[in-house]
Amino acid sequence: MTRIPVGIETTSDYREATWDAWSRLRRVSKTSSSGSSSGVTLDVWYDYDGLTRRTRKRIVTGPNQGTVSYYYNSNWKCLEEYEGGSTPVKRFVYGARGRNDLVLRQRDTNSNGTLDEILYSLSDAMGSVTLIVDDAGIEKQRYRYQAFGSSEVLNPDFTDWTSGTDYDLETRFHGEVRDGETGYYNYGYRYYLPELGRWPSRDPIEESGGVNIYAMVSNDLLNRFDYLGLEEKFVAQSIENCVTDKPENVRCRAKIKEFEEKMGEGKHGKMIDGAYTALKEKKCPIKYCCSCCPDRTMGGGYLPHTKVITLCENNFAKADDKVYDEDVRRVWAHELIHAVQYCYSSGKIKKIETGIDGGCITKTCLEIQTYYHVECAHWGNNAKKREDCVREGAWNSAKPFCENNRKKYDAVFKDKYQNCVKNTVKDPFKIRV
Repeated sequence: MTRIPVGIETTSDYREATWDAWSRLRRVSKTSSSGSSSGVTLDVWYDYDGLTRRTRKRIVTGPNQGTVSYYYNSNWKCLEEYEGGSTPVKRFVYGARGRNDLVLRQRDTNSNGTLDEILYSLSDAMGSVTLIVDDAGIEKQRYRYQAFGSSEVLNPDFTDWTSGTDYDLETRFHGEVRDGETGYYNYGYRYYLPELGRWPSRDPIEESGGVNIYAMVSNDLLNRFDYLGLEEKFVAQSIENCVTDKPENVRCRAKIKEFEEKMGEGKHGKMIDGAYTALKEKKCPIKYCCSCCPDRTMGGGYLPHTKVITLCENNFAKADDKVYDEDVRRVWAHELIHAVQYCYSSGKIKKIETGIDGGCITKTCLEIQTYYHVECAHWGNNAKKREDCVREGAWNSAKPFCENNRKKYDAVFKDKYQNCVKNTVKDPFKIRV
Protein backbone atom coordinates (compact mmCIF):
# COMPACT_ATOMS: atom_id res chain seq x y z
CA MET A 1 0.00 0.00 0.00
CA THR A 2 1.33 3.42 -0.91
CA ARG A 3 -1.66 5.25 0.55
CA ILE A 4 -2.75 4.06 3.98
CA PRO A 5 -6.15 5.31 5.23
CA VAL A 6 -6.27 6.96 8.63
CA GLY A 7 -9.11 5.02 10.24
CA ILE A 8 -11.79 3.04 8.46
CA GLU A 9 -14.47 5.70 8.01
CA THR A 10 -12.77 7.89 5.42
CA THR A 11 -11.15 7.57 2.02
CA SER A 12 -9.85 11.16 1.84
CA ASP A 13 -7.63 11.15 4.94
CA TYR A 14 -4.55 9.02 4.44
CA ARG A 15 -0.79 8.68 4.94
CA GLU A 16 1.76 8.23 2.17
CA ALA A 17 3.95 5.11 2.50
CA THR A 18 7.31 4.70 0.75
CA TRP A 19 8.90 1.24 0.37
CA ASP A 20 12.34 0.05 -0.68
CA ALA A 21 13.22 -2.80 -3.07
CA TRP A 22 13.02 -5.34 -0.20
CA SER A 23 9.43 -4.34 0.70
CA ARG A 24 10.59 -2.55 3.85
CA LEU A 25 8.68 0.52 4.95
CA ARG A 26 11.10 3.44 4.62
CA ARG A 27 8.89 6.47 5.15
CA VAL A 28 5.44 7.45 6.38
CA SER A 29 4.24 10.99 5.77
CA LYS A 30 1.01 12.92 6.00
CA THR A 31 -0.07 16.38 4.87
CA SER A 32 -2.92 18.47 6.17
CA SER A 33 -6.44 17.66 5.01
CA SER A 34 -6.16 20.46 2.47
CA GLY A 35 -3.42 18.53 0.70
CA SER A 36 -0.97 21.43 0.74
CA SER A 37 2.68 20.34 0.63
CA SER A 38 3.48 23.04 3.17
CA GLY A 39 1.09 21.49 5.66
CA VAL A 40 3.10 18.35 6.49
CA THR A 41 1.89 17.01 9.84
CA LEU A 42 3.87 13.76 9.98
CA ASP A 43 7.15 12.65 8.43
CA VAL A 44 8.87 9.52 9.78
CA TRP A 45 11.84 7.64 8.28
CA TYR A 46 12.98 4.09 9.10
CA ASP A 47 16.38 2.36 8.70
CA TYR A 48 17.10 -1.39 8.85
CA ASP A 49 20.00 -3.81 9.18
CA GLY A 50 20.72 -6.74 6.87
CA LEU A 51 18.31 -8.97 8.79
CA THR A 52 15.42 -6.52 8.27
CA ARG A 53 15.40 -5.47 11.93
CA ARG A 54 14.55 -1.80 12.30
CA THR A 55 17.61 -0.10 13.75
CA ARG A 56 16.60 3.54 13.62
CA LYS A 57 13.49 5.73 13.49
CA ARG A 58 13.72 9.41 12.59
CA ILE A 59 10.70 11.58 13.31
CA VAL A 60 11.28 14.71 11.21
CA THR A 61 7.80 16.13 11.65
CA GLY A 62 5.23 15.08 14.20
CA PRO A 63 5.09 14.21 17.90
CA ASN A 64 8.32 13.37 19.77
CA GLN A 65 10.65 14.61 17.02
CA GLY A 66 14.12 13.13 17.04
CA THR A 67 16.05 9.94 16.29
CA VAL A 68 15.69 6.64 18.15
CA SER A 69 18.20 3.79 17.71
CA TYR A 70 17.31 0.19 18.60
CA TYR A 71 19.52 -2.68 19.81
CA TYR A 72 18.20 -6.25 19.65
CA ASN A 73 18.68 -9.72 21.08
CA SER A 74 18.71 -12.92 18.99
CA ASN A 75 14.90 -13.16 19.26
CA TRP A 76 14.47 -9.84 17.44
CA LYS A 77 13.28 -8.10 20.60
CA CYS A 78 14.62 -4.65 21.45
CA LEU A 79 16.78 -4.60 24.59
CA GLU A 80 17.68 -0.91 24.63
CA GLU A 81 16.73 2.36 22.95
CA TYR A 82 19.03 5.37 22.51
CA GLU A 83 18.23 8.93 21.48
CA GLY A 84 21.64 10.17 20.42
CA GLY A 85 23.47 9.93 23.74
CA SER A 86 25.79 7.26 25.14
CA THR A 87 23.26 5.98 27.70
CA PRO A 88 19.96 4.25 26.95
CA VAL A 89 16.66 6.05 27.40
CA LYS A 90 14.79 2.74 27.69
CA ARG A 91 15.74 -0.80 28.65
CA PHE A 92 13.60 -3.94 28.31
CA VAL A 93 13.80 -7.25 30.19
CA TYR A 94 12.05 -10.38 28.89
CA GLY A 95 11.01 -13.60 30.60
CA ALA A 96 11.22 -17.30 29.79
CA ARG A 97 7.69 -17.76 28.43
CA GLY A 98 8.56 -16.64 24.91
CA ARG A 99 10.00 -13.84 22.82
CA ASN A 100 7.10 -11.48 23.62
CA ASP A 101 7.17 -12.04 27.38
CA LEU A 102 7.96 -8.50 28.56
CA VAL A 103 8.75 -8.53 32.28
CA LEU A 104 9.71 -4.90 32.84
CA ARG A 105 10.71 -1.67 31.18
CA GLN A 106 13.08 0.96 32.58
CA ARG A 107 12.89 4.55 31.30
CA ASP A 108 14.76 7.84 31.67
CA THR A 109 11.91 10.27 32.35
CA ASN A 110 13.92 13.49 32.75
CA SER A 111 16.77 13.10 30.21
CA ASN A 112 19.50 13.02 32.86
CA GLY A 113 21.01 9.71 31.74
CA THR A 114 19.45 7.70 34.60
CA LEU A 115 16.78 5.05 34.15
CA ASP A 116 14.70 6.37 37.03
CA GLU A 117 11.36 4.68 36.19
CA ILE A 118 10.70 0.95 36.33
CA LEU A 119 7.39 -0.61 35.29
CA TYR A 120 6.37 -4.27 35.35
CA SER A 121 3.91 -5.62 32.80
CA LEU A 122 1.11 -8.15 33.20
CA SER A 123 -0.26 -9.87 30.10
CA ASP A 124 -3.22 -11.97 29.02
CA ALA A 125 -3.08 -15.44 27.45
CA MET A 126 -2.24 -13.99 24.02
CA GLY A 127 0.68 -11.96 25.33
CA SER A 128 -1.11 -8.59 25.15
CA VAL A 129 -0.08 -6.27 28.00
CA THR A 130 -3.16 -5.42 30.06
CA LEU A 131 -1.65 -3.75 33.13
CA ILE A 132 1.55 -2.04 34.25
CA VAL A 133 2.61 -1.64 37.89
CA ASP A 134 5.54 0.05 39.61
CA ASP A 135 8.16 -1.65 41.78
CA ALA A 136 5.84 -1.34 44.78
CA GLY A 137 3.07 -3.19 42.95
CA ILE A 138 0.90 -0.10 42.57
CA GLU A 139 -1.26 -0.18 39.45
CA LYS A 140 -0.39 2.60 37.03
CA GLN A 141 -2.26 2.02 33.78
CA ARG A 142 -4.45 -0.55 32.06
CA TYR A 143 -4.96 -1.45 28.39
CA ARG A 144 -7.83 -3.06 26.53
CA TYR A 145 -8.04 -4.17 22.94
CA GLN A 146 -10.51 -4.58 20.14
CA ALA A 147 -10.55 -7.83 18.19
CA PHE A 148 -7.99 -6.69 15.60
CA GLY A 149 -5.62 -5.01 18.04
CA SER A 150 -6.65 -1.37 18.35
CA SER A 151 -5.80 -0.42 21.94
CA GLU A 152 -7.32 1.91 24.51
CA VAL A 153 -5.57 3.32 27.59
CA LEU A 154 -7.42 3.10 30.91
CA ASN A 155 -6.88 4.31 34.43
CA PRO A 156 -6.27 1.68 37.14
CA ASP A 157 -10.01 1.80 38.02
CA PHE A 158 -10.92 0.92 34.38
CA THR A 159 -12.14 4.43 33.51
CA ASP A 160 -10.89 6.02 30.29
CA TRP A 161 -7.50 7.70 30.63
CA THR A 162 -7.72 11.34 29.58
CA SER A 163 -5.00 13.09 31.58
CA GLY A 164 -2.15 12.48 33.97
CA THR A 165 1.19 10.73 33.51
CA ASP A 166 1.72 9.30 30.04
CA TYR A 167 3.71 6.10 30.48
CA ASP A 168 4.04 5.76 26.70
CA LEU A 169 4.06 1.95 26.78
CA GLU A 170 4.97 0.67 23.33
CA THR A 171 4.59 -3.08 24.01
CA ARG A 172 0.91 -3.86 23.60
CA PHE A 173 -1.15 -6.20 21.40
CA HIS A 174 0.19 -9.79 21.38
CA GLY A 175 3.36 -8.41 23.01
CA GLU A 176 4.42 -6.58 19.86
CA VAL A 177 5.81 -3.03 19.60
CA ARG A 178 3.47 -0.20 18.64
CA ASP A 179 4.67 3.09 17.15
CA GLY A 180 2.81 5.88 18.91
CA GLU A 181 2.99 8.35 16.00
CA THR A 182 1.25 6.00 13.54
CA GLY A 183 -0.38 3.27 15.64
CA TYR A 184 1.35 0.63 13.47
CA TYR A 185 2.88 -2.50 15.02
CA ASN A 186 6.42 -3.46 14.02
CA TYR A 187 6.46 -7.27 13.83
CA GLY A 188 9.92 -7.60 12.26
CA TYR A 189 9.47 -8.36 8.59
CA ARG A 190 6.23 -6.40 8.31
CA TYR A 191 4.12 -3.72 9.96
CA TYR A 192 0.59 -4.49 11.09
CA LEU A 193 -2.26 -1.95 10.87
CA PRO A 194 -4.80 -2.68 13.64
CA GLU A 195 -7.31 -0.10 12.42
CA LEU A 196 -7.50 -1.90 9.07
CA GLY A 197 -6.89 -5.40 10.47
CA ARG A 198 -4.32 -6.25 7.80
CA TRP A 199 -0.71 -5.95 6.67
CA PRO A 200 0.12 -3.13 4.24
CA SER A 201 2.78 -5.24 2.47
CA ARG A 202 2.87 -8.69 0.87
CA ASP A 203 3.71 -11.80 2.87
CA PRO A 204 7.49 -12.42 2.52
CA ILE A 205 6.80 -16.16 2.13
CA GLU A 206 4.06 -15.37 -0.42
CA GLU A 207 1.26 -17.92 -0.84
CA SER A 208 3.05 -20.45 1.37
CA GLY A 209 1.50 -18.54 4.24
CA GLY A 210 -2.01 -18.68 2.75
CA VAL A 211 -3.78 -17.43 -0.35
CA ASN A 212 -4.49 -13.98 1.12
CA ILE A 213 -1.02 -12.47 1.42
CA TYR A 214 -2.28 -9.40 3.31
CA ALA A 215 -4.56 -11.11 5.86
CA MET A 216 -3.62 -11.22 9.54
CA VAL A 217 -3.68 -14.82 10.87
CA SER A 218 -6.85 -15.74 8.94
CA ASN A 219 -8.75 -12.97 10.78
CA ASP A 220 -8.65 -15.07 13.98
CA LEU A 221 -6.58 -12.87 16.30
CA LEU A 222 -8.33 -14.20 19.41
CA ASN A 223 -6.78 -17.64 18.95
CA ARG A 224 -3.77 -17.08 16.69
CA PHE A 225 -0.76 -14.81 16.57
CA ASP A 226 1.94 -14.08 14.04
CA TYR A 227 5.66 -14.67 14.31
CA LEU A 228 7.77 -11.82 12.85
CA GLY A 229 5.18 -11.14 10.15
CA LEU A 230 6.08 -14.50 8.59
CA GLU A 231 4.04 -17.28 10.12
CA GLU A 232 0.67 -17.66 11.80
CA LYS A 233 0.49 -19.86 14.88
CA PHE A 234 -2.28 -21.16 17.13
CA VAL A 235 -1.80 -20.09 20.71
CA ALA A 236 -1.93 -23.80 21.61
CA GLN A 237 1.11 -24.35 19.39
CA SER A 238 3.16 -21.75 21.19
CA ILE A 239 6.18 -23.10 22.99
CA GLU A 240 5.05 -21.12 26.03
CA ASN A 241 2.12 -23.52 26.48
CA CYS A 242 4.05 -26.76 26.13
CA VAL A 243 4.13 -27.74 29.78
CA THR A 244 1.02 -28.00 31.93
CA ASP A 245 -0.10 -30.22 34.78
CA LYS A 246 -2.97 -31.74 32.83
CA PRO A 247 -2.80 -35.56 32.80
CA GLU A 248 -2.78 -35.62 28.99
CA ASN A 249 0.18 -33.25 28.85
CA VAL A 250 2.12 -35.16 31.50
CA ARG A 251 1.48 -38.41 29.65
CA CYS A 252 2.47 -36.82 26.33
CA ARG A 253 5.83 -35.68 27.64
CA ALA A 254 6.45 -39.05 29.27
CA LYS A 255 5.61 -40.87 26.04
CA ILE A 256 7.96 -38.71 23.97
CA LYS A 257 10.77 -39.57 26.38
CA GLU A 258 9.83 -43.26 26.18
CA PHE A 259 9.71 -43.19 22.38
CA GLU A 260 13.11 -41.52 22.18
CA GLU A 261 14.59 -44.25 24.36
CA LYS A 262 13.05 -46.90 22.07
CA MET A 263 13.53 -44.96 18.85
CA GLY A 264 14.04 -47.84 16.44
CA GLU A 265 11.01 -49.89 17.52
CA GLY A 266 7.76 -50.30 15.57
CA LYS A 267 7.10 -50.15 11.86
CA HIS A 268 8.06 -46.47 11.76
CA GLY A 269 11.14 -46.93 13.95
CA LYS A 270 13.63 -47.05 11.09
CA MET A 271 12.22 -43.84 9.61
CA ILE A 272 12.32 -42.04 12.99
CA ASP A 273 15.86 -43.22 13.69
CA GLY A 274 17.01 -42.12 10.23
CA ALA A 275 15.39 -38.70 10.61
CA TYR A 276 17.11 -38.13 13.95
CA THR A 277 20.45 -39.11 12.41
CA ALA A 278 19.94 -36.72 9.49
CA LEU A 279 18.98 -33.85 11.78
CA LYS A 280 22.00 -34.50 13.97
CA GLU A 281 24.37 -34.58 11.00
CA LYS A 282 23.07 -31.23 9.76
CA LYS A 283 23.06 -29.81 13.31
CA CYS A 284 19.37 -28.95 13.14
CA PRO A 285 17.95 -28.82 16.68
CA ILE A 286 14.44 -30.02 17.43
CA LYS A 287 12.18 -29.21 20.37
CA TYR A 288 8.88 -30.82 21.30
CA CYS A 289 5.65 -29.25 22.44
CA CYS A 290 2.64 -31.12 23.82
CA SER A 291 -0.40 -28.95 23.13
CA CYS A 292 -4.15 -29.23 23.25
CA CYS A 293 -5.61 -29.58 19.75
CA PRO A 294 -9.38 -29.31 20.33
CA ASP A 295 -10.21 -29.57 16.63
CA ARG A 296 -8.57 -32.96 16.12
CA THR A 297 -8.05 -36.29 17.83
CA MET A 298 -4.78 -37.21 16.17
CA GLY A 299 -2.15 -35.03 14.64
CA GLY A 300 0.69 -32.61 15.07
CA GLY A 301 2.66 -29.95 13.28
CA TYR A 302 6.14 -28.62 12.60
CA LEU A 303 6.93 -24.93 13.06
CA PRO A 304 10.06 -24.28 10.96
CA HIS A 305 10.88 -20.85 12.36
CA THR A 306 10.93 -22.08 15.96
CA LYS A 307 12.05 -25.65 15.06
CA VAL A 308 9.32 -27.06 17.30
CA ILE A 309 7.38 -30.27 16.64
CA THR A 310 3.95 -30.02 18.21
CA LEU A 311 2.16 -33.24 19.12
CA CYS A 312 -1.50 -33.06 20.09
CA GLU A 313 -1.65 -34.13 23.70
CA ASN A 314 -5.04 -35.74 23.07
CA ASN A 315 -3.00 -38.33 21.13
CA PHE A 316 -1.83 -39.59 24.50
CA ALA A 317 -5.08 -39.46 26.46
CA LYS A 318 -5.84 -43.19 26.05
CA ALA A 319 -4.51 -45.95 28.24
CA ASP A 320 -1.55 -48.02 27.06
CA ASP A 321 -2.38 -49.51 23.70
CA LYS A 322 0.24 -50.77 21.25
CA VAL A 323 -1.88 -49.95 18.21
CA TYR A 324 -2.53 -46.44 19.46
CA ASP A 325 1.14 -45.96 20.28
CA GLU A 326 2.00 -46.90 16.71
CA ASP A 327 -0.43 -44.27 15.44
CA VAL A 328 1.34 -41.68 17.55
CA ARG A 329 4.71 -42.85 16.19
CA ARG A 330 3.31 -42.37 12.69
CA VAL A 331 2.43 -38.73 13.46
CA TRP A 332 5.86 -38.29 15.04
CA ALA A 333 7.62 -39.72 11.97
CA HIS A 334 5.55 -37.49 9.66
CA GLU A 335 6.56 -34.29 11.47
CA LEU A 336 10.19 -35.40 11.72
CA ILE A 337 10.30 -35.75 7.93
CA HIS A 338 9.05 -32.16 7.64
CA ALA A 339 11.81 -31.09 10.01
CA VAL A 340 14.35 -32.83 7.76
CA GLN A 341 12.88 -31.13 4.68
CA TYR A 342 13.39 -27.68 6.17
CA CYS A 343 16.77 -28.63 7.63
CA TYR A 344 18.17 -29.73 4.26
CA SER A 345 16.86 -26.60 2.58
CA SER A 346 18.53 -24.32 5.17
CA GLY A 347 15.10 -23.29 6.45
CA LYS A 348 13.85 -22.03 3.09
CA ILE A 349 11.73 -24.39 1.01
CA LYS A 350 12.40 -23.42 -2.59
CA LYS A 351 9.60 -23.13 -5.07
CA ILE A 352 9.31 -25.41 -8.07
CA GLU A 353 9.32 -23.09 -11.05
CA THR A 354 6.04 -23.39 -12.88
CA GLY A 355 3.11 -21.33 -13.99
CA ILE A 356 0.87 -22.69 -11.25
CA ASP A 357 0.68 -21.26 -7.70
CA GLY A 358 4.07 -21.87 -6.05
CA GLY A 359 2.61 -22.23 -2.55
CA CYS A 360 0.29 -25.03 -3.65
CA ILE A 361 3.09 -26.79 -5.53
CA THR A 362 5.65 -26.57 -2.77
CA LYS A 363 3.29 -27.77 -0.04
CA THR A 364 1.96 -30.57 -2.23
CA CYS A 365 5.47 -31.80 -2.98
CA LEU A 366 6.45 -31.71 0.69
CA GLU A 367 3.40 -33.77 1.61
CA ILE A 368 3.92 -36.19 -1.30
CA GLN A 369 7.41 -36.95 -0.01
CA THR A 370 6.22 -37.36 3.57
CA TYR A 371 3.16 -39.53 2.91
CA TYR A 372 5.13 -41.67 0.47
CA HIS A 373 7.70 -42.59 3.13
CA VAL A 374 5.45 -42.73 6.20
CA GLU A 375 1.68 -43.25 5.97
CA CYS A 376 1.69 -44.99 2.57
CA ALA A 377 4.95 -46.94 2.81
CA HIS A 378 3.04 -50.15 3.71
CA TRP A 379 1.92 -50.46 0.07
CA GLY A 380 5.53 -51.19 -0.86
CA ASN A 381 5.94 -51.93 -4.58
CA ASN A 382 2.22 -51.65 -5.33
CA ALA A 383 2.72 -48.38 -7.19
CA LYS A 384 -0.97 -47.72 -7.94
CA LYS A 385 -2.16 -48.25 -4.37
CA ARG A 386 0.72 -46.25 -2.97
CA GLU A 387 0.08 -43.33 -5.29
CA ASP A 388 -3.64 -43.31 -4.46
CA CYS A 389 -2.80 -43.33 -0.77
CA VAL A 390 -0.38 -40.43 -1.17
CA ARG A 391 -2.86 -38.46 -3.28
CA GLU A 392 -5.58 -38.52 -0.62
CA GLY A 393 -3.24 -38.00 2.32
CA ALA A 394 -1.35 -35.09 0.78
CA TRP A 395 -4.62 -33.42 -0.21
CA ASN A 396 -5.73 -33.18 3.44
CA SER A 397 -2.55 -31.29 4.32
CA ALA A 398 -2.09 -29.21 1.17
CA LYS A 399 -5.64 -28.05 0.46
CA PRO A 400 -5.41 -24.73 2.39
CA PHE A 401 -2.40 -23.85 0.22
CA CYS A 402 -4.33 -24.79 -2.93
CA GLU A 403 -7.31 -22.56 -2.12
CA ASN A 404 -9.30 -25.72 -1.20
CA ASN A 405 -9.51 -26.29 -4.93
CA ARG A 406 -9.34 -30.02 -5.63
CA LYS A 407 -8.97 -29.58 -9.40
CA LYS A 408 -6.00 -27.29 -8.87
CA TYR A 409 -4.45 -29.75 -6.43
CA ASP A 410 -5.03 -32.74 -8.74
CA ALA A 411 -3.32 -30.91 -11.60
CA VAL A 412 -0.29 -30.19 -9.41
CA PHE A 413 -0.21 -33.75 -8.07
CA LYS A 414 -0.37 -35.28 -11.55
CA ASP A 415 2.39 -33.01 -12.83
CA LYS A 416 4.77 -33.31 -9.86
CA TYR A 417 4.21 -36.69 -8.20
CA GLN A 418 6.96 -38.63 -9.97
CA ASN A 419 9.59 -35.91 -9.59
CA CYS A 420 8.78 -35.31 -5.93
CA VAL A 421 9.02 -39.04 -5.16
CA LYS A 422 12.13 -39.47 -7.28
CA ASN A 423 13.96 -36.81 -5.28
CA THR A 424 13.67 -38.89 -2.11
CA VAL A 425 13.29 -42.54 -3.13
CA LYS A 426 17.00 -43.37 -2.82
CA ASP A 427 17.58 -41.48 0.38
CA PRO A 428 14.44 -40.06 2.04
CA PHE A 429 16.62 -37.90 4.28
CA LYS A 430 18.24 -36.01 1.42
CA ILE A 431 14.95 -34.31 0.67
CA ARG A 432 14.90 -31.58 -1.94
CA VAL A 433 12.06 -29.56 -3.42
